[in-house]
Amino acid sequence: NLERTLKQRMEILDIAEYADYLKLLNSCSSVCDELASLIDILTVGETSLFRYEAHDKALVKSVLPEIIQRKSRERSLKIWSAGCATGEEPYTLALLIKKHFPQLLEWDLRILATDINRRFLRQATVGWFSERSMRAVPQDLCEKFFTCKQGGYSLTKEIRDMVSFEYLNLHNGQSPGEKEMPVGADVILCRNVLIYFDAVTRKKTLTRLINNLHPEGYMFFGHTEMMQNVSNRLQTEQQGRAFYYRLQALI
Repeated sequence: NLERTLKQRMEILDIAEYADYLKLLNSCSSVCDELASLIDILTVGETSLFRYEAHDKALVKSVLPEIIQRKSRERSLKIWSAGCATGEEPYTLALLIKKHFPQLLEWDLRILATDINRRFLRQATVGWFSERSMRAVPQDLCEKFFTCKQGGYSLTKEIRDMVSFEYLNLHNGQSPGEKEMPVGADVILCRNVLIYFDAVTRKKTLTRLINNLHPEGYMFFGHTEMMQNVSNRLQTEQQGRAFYYRLQALI
């Protein structure tokens, strides 16, 4: 639990009082070694590939076809996985695009994946997954884009190269820089992230996410994260069993 984790870190650093440990964390101008270590221990990375079947169907049947039609001249697609953990979410997107929309590989396609946990990000770039993480991967994709390695499955470089991983702390107000997401994301996925924030921080973070959306962009949250009462700028959309959101134009 949290108390046990804090005590373990304090013992390692020979710090007796919580107040002194808090001072150490507050003294970090950015993510210092100790804060990074604490984040790595406390953040939860339980996930799997193709975890959100209903969302995947909505992306394939509605969202991506609409974007492709609307941006056929611009030929640009930007997707941001905010809180990507060990990469299952953005790699699922890459596999869906490879299978259903191969024409997008000729576009200016950017899949940006960010997380606060640097250990998760290092693991994500490797693209190795346990059998448990692979349980929902369609057989054809498993055979074509994964190889058995060290008791698990290794994703091919072809798919790994479709995703860019970057460190980002949503809590402190950061957003992707101009280099990563120059004109706003067409799709933002922020699933099971905001539930860890208090109401005030959640609203501020959601506002920043919305401000990084393309004017006609889409947002996906976790199944338990309903956002109607958080922002009137998001319009609820439905495809089958999936609920997601689209940015409403400001009047």
